[in-house]
Amino acid sequence: MLIDRLSNNDFIKGVDSVGITLSFYSDNEYEIDFVSLRKNKKIVNILDSKTNSKSVHDLTKVLSSKIPVSISILGKGIIHRKFESSIIENATNKEIINNIFPNTDQDEFLVQKSPVNDKVYISLIRKKIVEDIVNHFTSQGIFILSITIGPFALNGIISLIDDRSPNNLLLVKNQELTIKNNLIYQLNISQNTQDIVYKIGDDEISHENLVSFATAFSFYLQNNPISIDLQSLQTSKEEFIYKRIFYLLGWGILIFAFLVLLINYLFFDYYNNKYNDLSLEYSKRTEETSQLKLLSKQLADNERFVTENNLMETSRFSYYSDRLALTIPDNIILNELYLNPLSSDVQKNKEIDVMNNLIIIKGVVNKNNLLNEWIKKIELEKWVEKVEILKFTQKDKKSGANFELEIVVKKSNSK
Repeated sequence: MLIDRLSNNDFIKGVDSVGITLSFYSDNEYEIDFVSLRKNKKIVNILDSKTNSKSVHDLTKVLSSKIPVSISILGKGIIHRKFESSIIENATNKEIINNIFPNTDQDEFLVQKSPVNDKVYISLIRKKIVEDIVNHFTSQGIFILSITIGPFALNGIISLIDDRSPNNLLLVKNQELTIKNNLIYQLNISQNTQDIVYKIGDDEISHENLVSFATAFSFYLQNNPISIDLQSLQTSKEEFIYKRIFYLLGWGILIFAFLVLLINYLFFDYYNNKYNDLSLEYSKRTEETSQLKLLSKQLADNERFVTENNLMETSRFSYYSDRLALTIPDNIILNELYLNPLSSDVQKNKEIDVMNNLIIIKGVVNKNNLLNEWIKKIELEKWVEKVEILKFTQKDKKSGANFELEIVVKKSNSK
């Protein structure tokens, strides 16, 4: 197919790849491992990696619509069976499923075939699990190029691992693999709890992230065959390739247009020197005028902000601080105090918004009853409308408790 030829073109594919391993422990619980790679000429470097993550939010910093994702699925809900190649060679997927699960709806399962010398590993997974994964990522604009059931993405890099054990065993997350002719020959559950580091080229990779590395690395291999066949997955792959083509064509058009403009500029440069000088002077004057208007507006906005938020009334703020200091018990330590705190972070070209009539206090207290007594004293102040405890955390009884209070100032006292 044309899309397959295009997907094997290094120039079109790009240089970045992310490999994700989802290790299922129940229907809805899984751990996430990922490796982010970048290819520089013929050298593949690790940009980022993480193991044992519980949240897809940890992937935010490495995922984007510009970087393709390859996924391996391990753990619960997957069945692996090894058959003679002669048995599987001419069998359809439905026949294979019926052989493993008689009297079941074959349309509910997806089949993956992984050749192992004269045998074939058949891997089954429910179609809904894979479709949910694909839909989750594609709904966020992420393109998935392949999904591999089990650790079989390792078949593409086993020959690159420098320090395999003499008995041809390879330990990955929760599994012990027997290797034969640089292919996975046998899968077994592993009870290993130690971190084992494998060396591939100049990179050292933990056994827990080895499958993720192999999954990401499979993106750079030509015609990687170990992946399930799913229409939504094929659609995601096609959309990524077409987007890359559109992106590259866009840059090509921009470069061509730039060259045309450069040639025109050089050709007419002699005749336009005077015009350019005058245009530059005009631009400078225009920029200075714009900057003056911008500074004038900023000055007016700042004056209005100071006036509206009573920031010139330092005596009022000092009064509140003094009153709080007089009432605080000895065993309470104040770490932070905010008068009229910001409602959000200050951002460029956005108006600063403060929460008027509020005081935020953060500190540490050794005895819980002291904090309650202090709150009662604060509430007796005429200028206080109410006091609320926003946070109160204590690691254990021996250590102090961290607290955060919110004091609402009566509006009549804030003016």
